Amino acid sequence: MVRSRRSNLPRPRIFTTNYDLVIERALDELGYPYIDGFSGTVDRRLNLSFYGLDFHRIDTSTQKVLARADSALYIHKIHGSLNWRARTERDRVTGVESLEVHQVADDAPAGKDRS
Repeated sequence: MVRSRRSNLPRPRIFTTNYDLVIERALDELGYPYIDGFSGTVDRRLNLSFYGLDFHRIDTSTQKVLARADSALYIHKIHGSLNWRARTERDRVTGVESLEVHQVADDAPAGKDRS
């Protein structure tokens, strides 16, 4: 699906109800970049503004964009994932509660956040 698309088309968007990590593992093994809505590398937090990002190839000497990177796509996990953990935090000053969603390692026990 990704390889055969014309480059002038919008990025493919995969919407899935799967909780497992099969799609992410397959894309990692194939070396395809994907945007899953999370920011960060070590502390990965759901940040929906990341769906507005894209991958481009640049000339390393001039930093000019050469072309949009091939084979990248967006993944939308409608019901969440096995490696997502929600955490509610309350601001000490305002008392406003916020909900943050973090990704944790595959081997983290369900219901436990490693942070």
